Amino acid sequence: MQGSILEIPEFRTRIKRFSIEEYHSLGAKGEIGENVELIQGYIIQKIPKSPLHTQIVNYLFRVFLPLESRGFLVHKEDPITIHDSEPEPDISIVEKISIDKNSEHPKTARLVIEVAVTSYELDLSKLEVYASALIPEVWIIVPTRKEIEVYSNILDNHYITKKILSLDESIQFEGISLDIKSIFS
Repeated sequence: MQGSILEIPEFRTRIKRFSIEEYHSLGAKGEIGENVELIQGYIIQKIPKSPLHTQIVNYLFRVFLPLESRGFLVHKEDPITIHDSEPEPDISIVEKISIDKNSEHPKTARLVIEVAVTSYELDLSKLEVYASALIPEVWIIVPTRKEIEVYSNILDNHYITKKILSLDESIQFEGISLDIKSIFS
């Protein structure tokens, strides 16, 4: 049985890739929907958010919001412009000094969190993009397994360290400690 059309090299070379500028232009003209993101030059339809996804993202946003008084911006489902990509991570923690918020999206973050209720493969595919922006740490929260996959230590646009945290553990970022169990309760 044949795989995906994207796995066939002669078709893959015939698919249009978009620059950031073309992507923004299409959006400004209303030629693409709002529920998309640009990943490595390809416009990807985002997966609809389940109630569980929304609950976890809102919880994490509230947990990290106090960082805004310490020089960070806490973004929820907002773009990061990275080379030929503009992913919209569920949560990103950005240093305030790193962007001109009136004229551009952040180009990197200190932490990115993806909640993978039904989007695990897509979220994994973004790791190379995040590594290319030198984002030091990415968390993929996997509710079906009640785990957090923590990716860190970048080498050649890839994270070389992967740690899996389970319910009885906790994780820290910039002085905020988070019990894994609290994410899923």
